[in-house]
Amino acid sequence: MVRNTHLMAASNRGSSGLAGLINAVGFVLAAVLVANVLLVLLNVDSSIEVVQLIGNLADWLSLWWPGLIQVDDATLQVLVDHGIAALFWVVVAGILARAFG
Repeated sequence: MVRNTHLMAASNRGSSGLAGLINAVGFVLAAVLVANVLLVLLNVDSSIEVVQLIGNLADWLSLWWPGLIQVDDATLQVLVDHGIAALFWVVVAGILARAFG
């Protein structure tokens, strides 16, 4: 009986590890989007290669969200578009972590 409990505990640890990995990936994707928002808000020079890389990744990760809610200010538009996309990735990662973890 003790062995079965031990195996169940090991199985739960493995699945919680997978859930943690899924949540971590979702967090990293959202962090890229938030980092781009901060770079835009701080008016960081977009000719810097790292800033371009983060911007390109953020544009790719924002999927279909850009333009969903129209705002007059370009800076605020980036905040809204990438903010919604970041929230999307956190929610999707949470759902997947719960389903597979």
